[in-house]
Amino acid sequence: MAGSGAGRRRPEHQRGPGPGRRGHHRRGRTGCRRPEKALFQKAQDYAKSAIAKDKNNADAYFELARAQGRLAQFSGILQSLGLAGDMKKNLDQAIKLDPKLAGAYVALGLWHANLDEKGFIARRATGADKNQIAPNFEKAFALEPNVAVHHIEYANALILQKRKAEAAAELQKAIALPAETFWQKRDLEAARKTLASLK
Repeated sequence: MAGSGAGRRRPEHQRGPGPGRRGHHRRGRTGCRRPEKALFQKAQDYAKSAIAKDKNNADAYFELARAQGRLAQFSGILQSLGLAGDMKKNLDQAIKLDPKLAGAYVALGLWHANLDEKGFIARRATGADKNQIAPNFEKAFALEPNVAVHHIEYANALILQKRKAEAAAELQKAIALPAETFWQKRDLEAARKTLASLK
């Protein structure tokens, strides 16, 4: 249903190396990554199956976009740009069905940031625009102001833009938020490590 989870999504929905998760991209194309690719392909298949059963399922479009973002890490340039285009369409559809889906705005902000960093060809092929990064994150913050991972991901986007001082400020905001669950504590530790690396 379009409104399922609106405004109530827990930080866990962003776990793992989703579109734009830094560090994961840096690993080599070794055999150990093949099982990961298979998992992401399964995630893509499950999301497509969910959409086939309910075309108004915003979460399914969001999960499909996440799977495509991860699969792009295993693809050549042309295929990855094609996946990026599909990812954008699915994020737009998720937001259309559920405008309160904060995670989709975060993913869209990262989408623009990552493709902008790749240069003119990627921007031209996908329509990525660095001026759309901040507005998408601002929408996510308005919907879920106390979710640390949103600030962490914005910091990652700012780092891609070489805006380290602003990234550090976002990480400070993340660290200032309470961390009670396992995932929140993991996010807090990640924020501290990234902040230390910026000094």
